[in-house]
Amino acid sequence: ERFDLVLVMDEANEQAALALCPPAHAGRVHRLTQFCLRHQANAVPDPYYGGAQGFEQVLDLVEDACAGLLAHAQEPLPVEQAFRASAHALDDKTVEVRFQIADGYYLYQQRMKFDNLAEKPVLPQGEAHSDEFFGEQQVYRQGLEVKIPAGTTGQVKLGWQGCADAGLCYPPQSITVDLGGNPAVAATAQAQDQS
Repeated sequence: ERFDLVLVMDEANEQAALALCPPAHAGRVHRLTQFCLRHQANAVPDPYYGGAQGFEQVLDLVEDACAGLLAHAQEPLPVEQAFRASAHALDDKTVEVRFQIADGYYLYQQRMKFDNLAEKPVLPQGEAHSDEFFGEQQVYRQGLEVKIPAGTTGQVKLGWQGCADAGLCYPPQSITVDLGGNPAVAATAQAQDQS
């Protein structure tokens, strides 16, 4: 749970890592060769049995994969993949907006905005975060669920802003939830860039 990526050399390493990994985080286990830019290989072979040439081959594979890994780590996700927002009716009076937050990304609690609501939803406690731009903040990682107060009708606009641990911050975004005359009729969400 503490690591964004667990890198393994071959199938045996992969199976051993997956056996120890909580199922919810199995997607973090990758073979190092998946990041190769020039070479095509399913595994990093044991260089011991290949003589000097075997060591050279392994060194080439590892250097190539590390270059690809660095490129992968520096390339941020598109905002709609980093923060997936959706709205669902829980019952005939309540709509819940859910944010799925990618690993290595977070949403600011204090940047959450709610337009066209008579009362603001109660937000859960976030995680303490020291931010170079906004100071001490509460942030959300992994996910966030916000319940729209019962009885709300019409269009509700929710705004948010998030960043990547790598240092990139996205412009403010918003989602419009069309509740119509009945909160459970239509809860459709579409994120928009507010920059």
